[in-house]
Amino acid sequence: MNIKQSQNTTLLQQVDLVIESFQQQKPVTLQTSGTTGPPKRFLKDLQSPFAKKRGGNTNDVWLLTYSPKRWAGISVILHSLKFNCRLIVPETLSFKDILFALVKLEPTHVGLTPSMFRNLLLNDVEKQLTKVMLKQITFGGEAATQSVLDLAKSIWHQARITHVYASTEFGDICAVSDGQEGIPIHKFDCFKFSAEGELIINDIPSGDFWERRKDRYYFLSRKEEVINVGGNKVNPLEIEEIALQAGVKLAKVYGVKSPVMGNLVALDYVGEIDEVELKNILRQQLPKWAYPVKINRCQQIALSAAGKLVRKEDK
Repeated sequence: MNIKQSQNTTLLQQVDLVIESFQQQKPVTLQTSGTTGPPKRFLKDLQSPFAKKRGGNTNDVWLLTYSPKRWAGISVILHSLKFNCRLIVPETLSFKDILFALVKLEPTHVGLTPSMFRNLLLNDVEKQLTKVMLKQITFGGEAATQSVLDLAKSIWHQARITHVYASTEFGDICAVSDGQEGIPIHKFDCFKFSAEGELIINDIPSGDFWERRKDRYYFLSRKEEVINVGGNKVNPLEIEEIALQAGVKLAKVYGVKSPVMGNLVALDYVGEIDEVELKNILRQQLPKWAYPVKINRCQQIALSAAGKLVRKEDK
């Protein structure tokens, strides 16, 4: 593996530690992202995930966009090791430095969460991303909705666009590259679902709820992110998608406490659309209990260290 070195010795040391652990056949210590609860530490073997890696070659140039301390970053490092790819390590994992690396260092492959992708677009004020000749974009960490897949394809027509379902605990579970939202049902054949639609992996509840529609499963929500409004369950992703289709650039839906209803819905968004106009669109498309009682127009929406939306009220 050929590493394009940055000046960030901390990032490079973290990459080297992953490589050393793999070569010495030692597990690495990981922790869950903490998106929906306190982070939990556990040991992760690297040999088995390495053996399962497919579809790379020595001409690939990967850009590291995730922390080497998290599974998404480790997965990219293992892929680069197996196929002797070039790995670009940016100065930092800020959107400014990731954007610079994308435009100036000419990677061919990149992995992003959908929220990271939308933040990159917000930072790309000079519209430079359209000039980047990517061959592969891999979405993970969050559900890749049809709007995300279509938007990525509109920017990188030539690229293969994949969305991966994975978790820190279970590693890479499956990948889809047909340009469609959701997971084909056969990819979940070896798993079970609870009566409520929670995916069970190796007899362990995943915390992820899915809905089957014809020949695909569609992600609904994380268990802890479902908003219970007076007994009515609200999936944040559904409301965020309506807002995005209305012209919002980035959206976050979360619950706020209510002494009467238990919880109510709130929405933070980044975009030029007026709050009044957005309220009218949401009112027309949502049942009363799902309509946000608070809508906040923001300059930015912070992500977790794993590049995901944190569906909680900012303190």
